[in-house]
Amino acid sequence: YYYPQIAVDSSGYPWIAYYRYGGAGDRKPYVTKSSANNGTWSTQSGFPYQLNATNTTWAPSVIPLTNGKVLALYARTTYKIYAQRWDGTQWLGAEISTASSVQNEHYYSAVNEGDDVHLVFLKKTTYEIIYVKYTYASNSFGSEQIVQSATTSSTGPTLSKTGSNTLYCFWMKSNHVYYKKCVSGTWDTDPTDWINESTDTVTNNARIPCFFIAYQTYIGIVYSTKASSPYKIRFAALKALGAREPSPDD
Repeated sequence: YYYPQIAVDSSGYPWIAYYRYGGAGDRKPYVTKSSANNGTWSTQSGFPYQLNATNTTWAPSVIPLTNGKVLALYARTTYKIYAQRWDGTQWLGAEISTASSVQNEHYYSAVNEGDDVHLVFLKKTTYEIIYVKYTYASNSFGSEQIVQSATTSSTGPTLSKTGSNTLYCFWMKSNHVYYKKCVSGTWDTDPTDWINESTDTVTNNARIPCFFIAYQTYIGIVYSTKASSPYKIRFAALKALGAREPSPDD
């Protein structure tokens, strides 16, 4: 079992998405759910649920929506990102996918806005950071927008939001941490060069997890620096709506 991702739906029930490797002919993405929301685990009937039958390496995740609904996302390297929706009691509709393919199965990030989902990912070959919105009612992805052109093949973007649904997309390139924000559907024209790690250097451009939603107006990120041991784990907090903060602490 690889790449577990845990989430809690709006009713407090835990979900876990994972990739199961049972041999060369048995590599599938799954989600499982507990029928208990009291801190114990009891696998709900009908789970684990296999999301796709293709034998390959997958990175699945679960995005909580409203009223017990969730959206399952699952990606595989150089192929599209796929989605299925759960309405609180059952899976609805057919599997759908993005128009473009992702560079690596891990290089995507998503947050919800009600029952809709905002998604960013690194596009295959061109290394553009792409934004697309999923609409629950129509079970469809909208048109894709370029957030940032010409990053790198190992740039993994990550997405956060504020309580007013302003989006923040973070990524790393050439030992710098950048971000762009999206207000009312419009992304910044130019990225903000937020943190310079040229001295220590960034360990891996693909690892920059952040808060799902701003906490008391701040969005926190973590990443590692140094090319060899001893590595450093760095944390930095950005005040939402663009205020710069002090340099990150070890």
